Amino acid sequence: MVTYNDLIALGLMNEARALGVSIPRDLSIASFDDIAYGRYTSPTLTSVAMNSERMGELAMQRLLQLIHNDLERPFDEVLAPRLVVRESTARRAS
Repeated sequence: MVTYNDLIALGLMNEARALGVSIPRDLSIASFDDIAYGRYTSPTLTSVAMNSERMGELAMQRLLQLIHNDLERPFDEVLAPRLVVRESTARRAS
């Protein structure tokens, strides 16, 4: 299962445990954001790091450039996400 963000995934993991569902044996869980709490849960949470901090930095730089008329041309920057595989996911059995 893939959730919208890590906080939802952590809640899902908690409820799954309460229902006796084993993660990742019965259910693999992955999510987005790679917040610090995901590294300290049991099992640790598989997540996609979206580079949110860097995205914010770039947005602020571009905004300041626009305000100061320093942005000479349209820009196109891609920040590649990074999959951080941890214990909450398992390979599917063939």
